[in-house]
Amino acid sequence: MKRSRLIDLLSSLSVSEMREFCDYVRSPFFNKNKNLISLAEYLRKHHPEFDAHAVSDELISSSLFPGGKHDYFRIRNLTSDLLALAKDYLAQVYYRDESVFYPTCLLEKLREKNQNFLVEQSLKVFSRDLEHSKAKDEFYLLRQSELSQQRHFHSITKDPLGSHKLFQEDFDNFLEYSLLRLLKFYCIMLHDRVQTNLDFDMRMFDQVVDFVKDHNRLGNPTLKIYSGILNLVLKRTEKDFYRLKELKEEFSGSLSSEDRYMLDLYMSSFCADCFNTRADTRFQREHFRISKDQFDRNEMSVGRMLYPDFLIHVKIATRVGEYDWAEMFMQKYSEQLPEEDRQACLDFCRGYMSFYRGEYETALDLLSKAHFSKNLLKTQVKILILQCYCELGYADQAFSFIESFRKFLERDEEIVSEYKVSFQKYLRAVSELLRIKEKGKSRNGSSAAAALKRSLDNGMSNLFGIKLWLREKLDEL
Repeated sequence: MKRSRLIDLLSSLSVSEMREFCDYVRSPFFNKNKNLISLAEYLRKHHPEFDAHAVSDELISSSLFPGGKHDYFRIRNLTSDLLALAKDYLAQVYYRDESVFYPTCLLEKLREKNQNFLVEQSLKVFSRDLEHSKAKDEFYLLRQSELSQQRHFHSITKDPLGSHKLFQEDFDNFLEYSLLRLLKFYCIMLHDRVQTNLDFDMRMFDQVVDFVKDHNRLGNPTLKIYSGILNLVLKRTEKDFYRLKELKEEFSGSLSSEDRYMLDLYMSSFCADCFNTRADTRFQREHFRISKDQFDRNEMSVGRMLYPDFLIHVKIATRVGEYDWAEMFMQKYSEQLPEEDRQACLDFCRGYMSFYRGEYETALDLLSKAHFSKNLLKTQVKILILQCYCELGYADQAFSFIESFRKFLERDEEIVSEYKVSFQKYLRAVSELLRIKEKGKSRNGSSAAAALKRSLDNGMSNLFGIKLWLREKLDEL
């Protein structure tokens, strides 16, 4: 058997899950084909490595049907049927362990069978379990809405006229769930609209924003958090950032890990925007605290660490001088990086830290080895290499590098035009800076330096710290 979809799926199961899957296949409720039971048990013996020879069609055939002639299509059909069972098993596990609708489905069937005592008993158990949930997230609100509806339906069967008072509870629970889902959509849409220039039809946006302005209307902590996130995304003010920070400190324990991650993402985005767009360094320490908090909670990623995120966390720590933390972070998460990008990431991060320490020769050596496939990352490397040349006083190399950098930008079709304009202005500014340095402290040199400093605010962003570095070099003249 070649590396099939069945083998790929079974390889992803843990040892206990593989054992449970075999129990699932043996259950006559789900499967009555004894050959599938034999196939599952055979594959279990070779889980999780699944040596290619051991799971070849011929070896499986001789094991399942000793003495019989190998029938390719028979084995293909069995593996296809076992794959279908494996997918059903995963669905059953989710339904049993995670599904919001398990209580709903059970209560529906119990009411259908007129099992009123079991309905009331189950409602109490499910309600108690729900209130003990630590995370008061959207799934909590959906469960709450479903349970209140089931409670209402059950009440109607006992007292059709006396159950109307439960309508308000149904409505309130469903409203909070709906508001939270809408706020999540709006926040993502607003964020992506800035990042990608996409336009979304955000229906009911003004009405929802107006409603959630009054926090007294919002009982759920996650709903309050996303209301604060929406304010920050819309207004981008210092006041809204610190208000959201207060909400985070108050309600962090009631958030799911996914919602904490998204909260940190939006707060980090604000800090990054202050640095990259406004050249405002006041939030750099706050930015680092967010990364450190994620690290301490072991919640730095949803799934695997993406290598652009890896670079960002190291840069955030480096800018505030937290080199030991950056090294600790790299040691813990470098193994999660894709193998083809790992060395480039590590060379870049160590080169970046060396640059901030003033070790420009070391930085230059490391950055020259950081070969990325994405042009925006290549650009970031080039910016730092050029700055190393300037810091080391290698004017001739710097002028030559500026020319090749300029041609790279002209050929590039990946980088957003707004960024490209900033980088082109940056190259012109560095060229002017080098010429001013050649003039020394003459009157003409001082006048040119003042003019260059004024020009920095003319459409140049601080992406990758380019504006701040230029300001610093001009102040040194």
